[in-house]
Amino acid sequence: PDSYLFAFHNKVFPIIIDRIPAYSATIELFDMDSDGVNEVLVFFYVGGNQYQLKGYRLLDVGSTYKEITPINGMHLSSNMRSIEVLPEKILVKNQQWIIDDEAVGLLTVDEYRYVDGELVLARTSTKKLYE
Repeated sequence: PDSYLFAFHNKVFPIIIDRIPAYSATIELFDMDSDGVNEVLVFFYVGGNQYQLKGYRLLDVGSTYKEITPINGMHLSSNMRSIEVLPEKILVKNQQWIIDDEAVGLLTVDEYRYVDGELVLARTSTKKLYE
């Protein structure tokens, strides 16, 4: 079961922008870089606890059409259902229980920033969930 993101050209012709591999997606508009133009954020579950986010940029192409293009680097995934969109940054939390057959119990928080039209990893922090 897939969902589709689409737009209308000249307010008449539907255009499929992307396929979302989930049956229930949530779409939000958010101005991530404070430039007065909203980005389109699509949140969805892909099974288990996997929560994902895809982002798209709205570009003016004329008075009757806004082009929607994918944001480079913006297909994020959290195995803790934790993707938080804040002004100027996105935080993604993941937990990792086993590395190389050893129990570790780690929480990783990746901080992404939206820079010049693409999403870049700015910082990663990791802490142990137990000692």
